[in-house]
Amino acid sequence: MPDRPTSKVRISKLPYKTEKALVKGRTLIVLTDIPRGDENCDRNVFGMMRDGTLLWRVASPSDSAERLTPFKDIYQDDKGNLMGRLVGGKLYRIDEKTGRLQPA
Repeated sequence: MPDRPTSKVRISKLPYKTEKALVKGRTLIVLTDIPRGDENCDRNVFGMMRDGTLLWRVASPSDSAERLTPFKDIYQDDKGNLMGRLVGGKLYRIDEKTGRLQPA
């Protein structure tokens, strides 16, 4: 299923500016713009219900070299997996139910 536009979905309760959002199943996936240097900048992807209820926040990458490196993009690949790309280019599969990461 391709990414669906989310223009009619209200995104609230996030302390950061929304950069991109997509719907995957019943979950709204939101990529935010967290300033570099913020201790949570590597956790800038959120899973939410459409009413704004927070379900999860993406886990930090396990590689210490990638900590404090934010995600720059989220998308659904051709197999239906939720994917996230770090600023440095490394690609992760994001579990849409928990926010856990797996290197792609």
